[in-house]
Amino acid sequence: MWTGADANLVRDGRVSRNWTFVSNAHSDGPDLGPANAQPSPAATLDDLCQAWISLWNTNNDGINDIVTDDVATFIWAGDTATDLRDAPALADHLTKQRQGGASGTRAIHRRPAVDPMRGRAALLWTSPAGTDSGDVQVGGVDILNVRDGRVSHAWSLTGRRDFHY
Repeated sequence: MWTGADANLVRDGRVSRNWTFVSNAHSDGPDLGPANAQPSPAATLDDLCQAWISLWNTNNDGINDIVTDDVATFIWAGDTATDLRDAPALADHLTKQRQGGASGTRAIHRRPAVDPMRGRAALLWTSPAGTDSGDVQVGGVDILNVRDGRVSHAWSLTGRRDFHY
């Protein structure tokens, strides 16, 4: 079984666009059920989406204000899948990504989708693909679960192209 995510654009009660991200790996992290849901204000969820993207783009300053100490993170890009189990592991991973030349220019595509009743948010993002031409973009989806005003679980899946809407 592989870990993946669907991102849907709904208009008039129907799915009008769909993006499916399927990794070639399985996350060892927990499946989140209703017991993991913790209502969070929509503004808090939106702020966390912005802060989450800034972690990828700049540095790890303030990471403990953004994620819980025991944050569980699944990251998939290309053929590489990584399961991380705490804030220091996430900070180390992000630092290594930036040092390895990974793009530090993720940008949120459109607006995050937030679910205040369940304390969850999903955001689509775009970033340069790291090719020599510099004009190729990829898109991805990050799904965040929030506990006590911070990200407690995150799934970040990178696609093979950007979004065309």
